[in-house]
Amino acid sequence: MAAGLVARRSRCGGSEPRADLGTGLAAEPGFAPEPRHVHRDRSRHASPCGALRGAEARIPGPGRARCAARPGASTPNREASRRRRDHPPERTIPGLFDRAPRRSGPHPNRLRAQSVHRTQAPLGAGSFRRPLGGEIAMRARSSTAAFPVLPLLTAMVVATLALLLLAPRVHAATFNLINLDAAGEGFNDPTPVAPVGGNPGTTLGQQRLNVFNQACFIWGQYLQSNVTIQVQANFDPLAPCDSTSGVLGSAGAVSQASDFSGALIANTWYSIALANKLAGSDLAPSSSDISARFNSSVDNSTCLGPTGWYYGYDHNEGTNIDLLAVVLHELGHGLGFQTFTTLSTGAFLSNRPDVFARNLFDRTLGLRWDQMTNAQRATSAFNSGQLVWNGPGVKANASHYLGPATVVRIDSPAGIAGEKNFGTAAFGGAPPNPPLQAQVVLVNDGVGTTSDACEPIVNAAALVGKIALIDRGTCNFTFKAAAAQAAGAIAVMIGNNAAGAPPAMGGSDPSITIPVVSITQSDATAIKGQLGTGVTASIGVDNSRLAGTDLEGRPRMYAPNPIESGSSVSHWDTPETPNLLMEPFISSDLTDVDLTQWAFADIGWVGPTSGVPAGSTPPTIARGFAAPNPFSSGTAIKFSLAQSGQTRIEIFDLGGRLVKRLPAAWRPFGMQSVDWDGTDARGHRAPTGVYFWRVSAGAGVQSGRMVRVN
Repeated sequence: MAAGLVARRSRCGGSEPRADLGTGLAAEPGFAPEPRHVHRDRSRHASPCGALRGAEARIPGPGRARCAARPGASTPNREASRRRRDHPPERTIPGLFDRAPRRSGPHPNRLRAQSVHRTQAPLGAGSFRRPLGGEIAMRARSSTAAFPVLPLLTAMVVATLALLLLAPRVHAATFNLINLDAAGEGFNDPTPVAPVGGNPGTTLGQQRLNVFNQACFIWGQYLQSNVTIQVQANFDPLAPCDSTSGVLGSAGAVSQASDFSGALIANTWYSIALANKLAGSDLAPSSSDISARFNSSVDNSTCLGPTGWYYGYDHNEGTNIDLLAVVLHELGHGLGFQTFTTLSTGAFLSNRPDVFARNLFDRTLGLRWDQMTNAQRATSAFNSGQLVWNGPGVKANASHYLGPATVVRIDSPAGIAGEKNFGTAAFGGAPPNPPLQAQVVLVNDGVGTTSDACEPIVNAAALVGKIALIDRGTCNFTFKAAAAQAAGAIAVMIGNNAAGAPPAMGGSDPSITIPVVSITQSDATAIKGQLGTGVTASIGVDNSRLAGTDLEGRPRMYAPNPIESGSSVSHWDTPETPNLLMEPFISSDLTDVDLTQWAFADIGWVGPTSGVPAGSTPPTIARGFAAPNPFSSGTAIKFSLAQSGQTRIEIFDLGGRLVKRLPAAWRPFGMQSVDWDGTDARGHRAPTGVYFWRVSAGAGVQSGRMVRVN
């Protein structure tokens, strides 16, 4: 899932000596190992609210999202809820992280019309590991999938709108939090704390509950359902967790349903919360819809050292872990950003595709996943850079959320030429625009692994004006890059030291001003093999494309080779910039549900609609967004002008009514930022809720959505 176009990852460079994780994996500085994904059995409550009914902490008001629970509450089925079964990992993937075990395969149940499938654990669930002093790695328990043709998806969106017109009024989604914590722990922890970042709680448990409520409120303003979404959740000490890495949490859908009244596509799985929304009734009233767990040990020094949860609403977490972003991400999986296909075999769950999978398209095969054999799907799941989301909502709105693409390309020799997959760094200079081009030179420090730049560089003269190729390992990413810059290199490529996706690189060093990227081990090996004849490469911005998309503007899905259990397919790919909530890594710029809301429109949730025209007409404006979003006091409308001219900015409420017109002004070409102080035309504070901004400039119009919170 990072911090801006260049400083995408908010990881900090950690201790360099590799930490053995017990799986043969190594912890790179600033890039901690991923947790094993624990697949758990969860008992369901006979009543979704149990003993909590009548003692609920709600966000009041019609149509408002809420999570209902209270500190100090426990459920009558507490012991039953703790009966769990660990599923052993299918295998450990070599590379950066401990990988989560994959599901063992489709559930044996045969399902009929209006069938509801119970999973043995939350599927599509996300699991987190926190690197030392830096970024959290988000992993979704995922598999593989399929997707229907664009006409079918378009028809699906049309069908959604038709149902909306014919159906009773649908309200903003509401959430009910089923607190599985016992008295004195988790959501009920009485430890006194000071309010922080807009969170008024004065005990640890209340602040945790408030953050969960806040995440529910935010999702509820983007989604619509007449059926309350039941979320069972608790804080527990989760293992493994030590001073360098640890499991942060997991979540996912408790069950799926297909062929129910209101289903948009026959013979297709829907996460139960989405199925309930489409059916207009609770298809599984005796169980929860989403199950989530979070690591209470993050708040003590034995887990991740001094790093702890950040409980504010303002995403000002610093080196701590933003719980709000984590909860938003995990709820996203439970709400439907997941596939139930088994990635290792390509098999659909009970031989049926899920609606998420029906939006997946493989550019190499030219096929939707529902057109493929199991073997083809299994291969597509690690077809890095070629697996894309083809839903019409996402494709039409990607330009509102993504900036121009960064490209890393080998220009010569012809045998290895072409664009390469790459990872970004949380430090270093912005990718140059236009791209830089230079010869690639392998670093030599003369000691041990001579190409890792962990000792003084002995071929410094050869690096002047060149792109330095450095092997990963042994010392911090920032140490390597700083050494290459000091030697005169104009850019750095860091080759991975294990098979798999190029790593996102953490660390902080403001003195590093040259661009730094990572590449795969196989690409680094290919470059080394051609250095004798000379290798030329380019690194920089391609203004003709959106970051992380193909030539048709379809965003890429995370599909590294080899498959990363718990990560592959059920996330956006990491080159998407600015970063998206449902990427596999969290970062400091995740303040909105961003493009993910349009993926939810594509799978059947109500998309963002209002009296404000969505999208943009021909290109005088590009890349608009509000930040921070959500916001509590004020926010800034940011957009890029393709040419100078007069601009007008208007703020509307959810019903399309004009709230305020900001002063019109002539603005120059380039990126713009205009503040809205959160007041209406009369100077009164606008109430909490959803708002839309609209920027007009010449023939161009662009609009976007933002949420005001308390």
